[in-house]
Amino acid sequence: MPGKDTDTEPSVFPPTRWSIVRDARPSGPQDSRLALERLAEAYWGPVYWLIRRGWREESEDAKDLTQDFFARLLERGGIEGFEPEKGRFRSFLFAAVKHFMLQHRRDDSRQKRGGGRVPFAIQDLEGRGLEPADPRRAPEEVFQEEWVASLLRQSVGELREEYRLAGKEASFRTFEMYDLAEEPRPTYAEIAARLHLAEHDIHNHLVNVRRRLKEVLRAHVRETLADPADLDDEMRLLFG
Repeated sequence: MPGKDTDTEPSVFPPTRWSIVRDARPSGPQDSRLALERLAEAYWGPVYWLIRRGWREESEDAKDLTQDFFARLLERGGIEGFEPEKGRFRSFLFAAVKHFMLQHRRDDSRQKRGGGRVPFAIQDLEGRGLEPADPRRAPEEVFQEEWVASLLRQSVGELREEYRLAGKEASFRTFEMYDLAEEPRPTYAEIAARLHLAEHDIHNHLVNVRRRLKEVLRAHVRETLADPADLDDEMRLLFG
């Protein structure tokens, strides 16, 4: 039966996103297309919601446009315009979507769309409870909200796998049942009973997983910044 966590926590990070950004440029290695596809998989959520709510597109149109946006990056090497020393990848991607949508509105020719598709499916986002409540908000707000949600989803998913591989599923399940639960949250006693743990261990599990989640989030955010010294400011901007 799992007991109190030791001081040694899972510490395996996935490939850094900054290296993916760098490799995705045509001047990067030969597998730059694969790197760009990985970027698309990581960031399609923010792009979709920016188009969906920031540009007032219907769901299916937003999905098509999201696919087209990343397909254009793949086909035309659009990532080449990103210069790491000049700022945040988040800002570059927002500006790229804005340019793409302005061009789309000027063309206003849907028959020209669909020429390329990135090799992943745009999932049904409408039912996951993250649709911005106020469609009148500025596109920047919509994009940043989904950027945060995307970072959290990725980090929580990676954390779940780390704890599984480390044989510490009880730690993550405690976090999942308490911090990720909808209101009303279960009590420590209820979680302890369901997981067959001592009640005093619940707090320790939560502290350890929360600490690890913060480390994973900081690592992901750091990899989207040109200057690591901006990390604390970016964390405050995104997460308060």
